[in-house]
Amino acid sequence: MTPFSCKDIFPYSSYRKEQESFIQRSFEALNRGDHVVVSAPNGFGKTISTLTAAIPVALENDLKIVYCCRTHTQNSRVIAELNAIGEHLNQTEGDSKELLGQIGGISLRGRGEMCFKTQITKTGLSPGDASVVCSQLRKDKKCVFFNNFQKLLEKSNQLGIPGDTLAFDADQIMAWCSEKKICPYFFAKELMASVRVIAANYNWIFNPTIQDKFLDSIGKSIEDILLIIDEAHNLPSLAEEINSLKLGRYTVMAAKKELVDYFGYTPELRKIEAFLAAVEELFTTFEKRIGMQEEIEIDARNIIESLSAVVDGNLKGFLTFMSEKGEEIQKKKVEAGRKTPRSFVHAVAQFWSSWYFSTVDKAAYYHVFSQDSNKTSANYFLEAVCLDPGLVGIKDVIENVYATISMSGTILPEAYTAICRIPSPSTFKLDSPFSIDQVKSLVLEGVSTEQGARNPSMYAKYLRKIVEMASGTPKNSAAFCASYTVLKGILDAGFEKAMRQLGKIPVCEKLGMTSAENDDLITNYKNSCRTSNGACLLGVCGGRNSEGQDFPGDEMNAVMICGVPYATPTPRVKKKIEYYDTMFEGKGWMLGYLIPAVQKANQACGRPIRTMTDTAAVILADERFKQERILKLLSPWVLRNISSLKDVQGALEATLSNFYAKKMH
Repeated sequence: MTPFSCKDIFPYSSYRKEQESFIQRSFEALNRGDHVVVSAPNGFGKTISTLTAAIPVALENDLKIVYCCRTHTQNSRVIAELNAIGEHLNQTEGDSKELLGQIGGISLRGRGEMCFKTQITKTGLSPGDASVVCSQLRKDKKCVFFNNFQKLLEKSNQLGIPGDTLAFDADQIMAWCSEKKICPYFFAKELMASVRVIAANYNWIFNPTIQDKFLDSIGKSIEDILLIIDEAHNLPSLAEEINSLKLGRYTVMAAKKELVDYFGYTPELRKIEAFLAAVEELFTTFEKRIGMQEEIEIDARNIIESLSAVVDGNLKGFLTFMSEKGEEIQKKKVEAGRKTPRSFVHAVAQFWSSWYFSTVDKAAYYHVFSQDSNKTSANYFLEAVCLDPGLVGIKDVIENVYATISMSGTILPEAYTAICRIPSPSTFKLDSPFSIDQVKSLVLEGVSTEQGARNPSMYAKYLRKIVEMASGTPKNSAAFCASYTVLKGILDAGFEKAMRQLGKIPVCEKLGMTSAENDDLITNYKNSCRTSNGACLLGVCGGRNSEGQDFPGDEMNAVMICGVPYATPTPRVKKKIEYYDTMFEGKGWMLGYLIPAVQKANQACGRPIRTMTDTAAVILADERFKQERILKLLSPWVLRNISSLKDVQGALEATLSNFYAKKMH
């Protein structure tokens, strides 16, 4: 194969600030098998830069590029840039055209999202349960889509990618497969072996069970993967979620009923009945102990010993037997055409297997009994909380892949590399491509969401500041709160009425909204800048809208961060700080508490500044943002044009009106 350079790959006529240098240095690091960690602000062109650096390395060493993204939108951006590369190569004379057959790409989604069978798509099955149900449907020849896929495969052992572009998004694959009535999940899996770049969510690589099947599907080992991690600041929390366990009392009660419904009262299953009764007794005991507390620490080893005694000391063998019975129940539910074929017996067995073999006696795990209370009742849970996702879920991947790029606009390279255990990284901190006068940052004095200040008077003051922001802003604005408690306080202070009086449309996030409901909410909010005098969004830091959405142009002219979004100091948060203190020489509070809070604020700050022509105001509405320990962690582009604003009525509105007036002339 002719060796190709980064310049052969890059599809655009010019580079942005620092872009060419970053591409070349990243290429050199990847070629050595190193790990690149880059802090790059919005507008830098991270996606095309990393692809340009990675593709020549992958071609030379016969690697797969796995591009991990958090959202479908980010996956689609990878596909769009690959197609830009394809168009560029197609117009290039000479050897570069050789590349067209070597750089295909697809974006993937989970089985539940790339399936046409309602037994999987409409039931909220876990990936493991969905795999079991899918397997049974295929085995019994009850999936017409898979049957049609097999017929297509028999006609040709080389599937053609639908269309004439270089790379294909999951939506395109779904649409084509729907037309042909074939399974999009297995169609995409078959294509994976023939493409160079695969865009997918983090689970495909960082969930051990899914990773094994994924690597088998593409015919590669983990050492043959060049890994790109987009929005990498999310990786520790996502790995923590993947490697934590949670079992609710309802699941145990449902397992007891399910056992009787499908097997009756048989001697063979008395041990399962006794085991479930013992687990239910654990819940009863801990419910009496927890009282009004949110969670209490429990002794994981003692629990295992007590449950082992119920099954005559052979807990490992028993859990295998129980899991098999759960699979039998799943099979019966599938055969009966049940809409929700997941087995609660199987879920309980899998929980205790993971608890026993993966978390007991491990310092990286914190075992708790917790409750989630509402006005009428409380839900109770047994949990194994992963305190160290770097050690448990990330380190093994990083050490075994060929090379990595971790990137984000808000990543703090030193903290990220420590938590994720990345050895000898090549780190880059890149400047913002935006001019200094495109962003005006303000720290508001006289407001704070620290615990002692959270009262109706302070929430009323926050509302007045939000009204000033909305009044001084041409179209749309947003206020992202430190928590739902703060959001509720501002809402109760009269947010909706105040916005209507101002002629702005009030838009408010609600706890527990589905993805579809939130999508409708945000679509209406964005359209408000084109159909009205604008809208004001009230949301929370760390939510899907403060981190996973782009609001260019008038879709968001200004953003306010209402409070420093520190996590609630629950026992698990305190335990993580204590653990990190031990692991990282007294840096527990910084790594486990301060940095996650400031990263949430940084993410929210970046929502309105997305394209090279955007102008935005960033308002840090908490006087604690003036503290040196917080200031030094804020994104550099936020700090380039920042000032403090006295707590004077009308000052914020006047400052914003003046800022936008200058930009319009």
